Amino acid sequence: MAYSEQELLPINQIKSELHSLCAGSRSGDLCLFTEEKHTAVISIDEGNIVGLRYRVTRGMNALTQIAAIARATIRFEENVSSAPQTIATKITSTQNVLQALGIDFDGGDIHKSGAGKKILVVEDSRTQRVIICRMLNQNGYDIVEASDGYEALGQLDKEKPDLILLDIVMPGMDGYKVMSLIKEKPGMKDIPIIMLTSRDNLIDKMRGKVSGTNEYLTKPFVYEELIAKVDKYLYADNSNTLHNVKA
Repeated sequence: MAYSEQELLPINQIKSELHSLCAGSRSGDLCLFTEEKHTAVISIDEGNIVGLRYRVTRGMNALTQIAAIARATIRFEENVSSAPQTIATKITSTQNVLQALGIDFDGGDIHKSGAGKKILVVEDSRTQRVIICRMLNQNGYDIVEASDGYEALGQLDKEKPDLILLDIVMPGMDGYKVMSLIKEKPGMKDIPIIMLTSRDNLIDKMRGKVSGTNEYLTKPFVYEELIAKVDKYLYADNSNTLHNVKA
C-alpha cells in the first residue's frame, strides 16, 4: 500500500484496493474503519471474498452497509486465520460482491444498466434512504428522494419517475395513502410501485394488492434483491400486475 494506514480514503480508492487484492489472489482481512468509528471487515481467501462483516452484521446482509461507507481508513491483515472460517457467512460469489460495490472484476466500474431511468425513493429513515440511493446510483439510476409522503407528492408535481420505491410506515401519511394519491395523479397510474416494508404477513400483502402496488420488498434486503426487483419492472415486459404475492 502506498498510503498511510491512518489516511482517510474515499470509497472509490478503497474499491480499487479491494479489486487489486482479489485480482492478485491475496488472502487476509481488509479492515475498514469509518468516520463514525465503525468497523467493517472483508475477508479474502486466495482472491475470493469469503466473509463480510459490518459491526455485528455478517454475510450478504452486511453488504448494503459496507456499500454505504463514504470514507474510511483501511488496513490489510494478510494470511490471517479468520478468512477461511468465514465461508459459512453465505457469500453468494465474489463477482456478486464486487458488482454490488460497483466494481468490475475485469477492471473499472461496472456497466451502468440503469442509465436514463429515474427512481423516486420515499423513505423516512435517512440511513435507509442513503443506503438505497447509493445502491441504485451504483447501478446507474437517477434518483429523486423524499423523506415522507407529502414530499413525495411534491416531487411528483415536478417530474415523473420510471419507478417508485415507497416505504409503508411513515409519519403523517402511510405508504398506502400515498400510493392511492399517486394513482389519482394524471399520467401516474401506470408507474410501477414497489413497497418497502418490515411487514411480511398476508393482511398487508392483500391490502397492498387492493391498493395497486406491484410488489413488496421486505427489509432488510441485499443489493442483488433490490436491483433484481427494480430491473424486473423497468426492463421486463410486464402488465403492471402484482407479482410474488401469495394468497
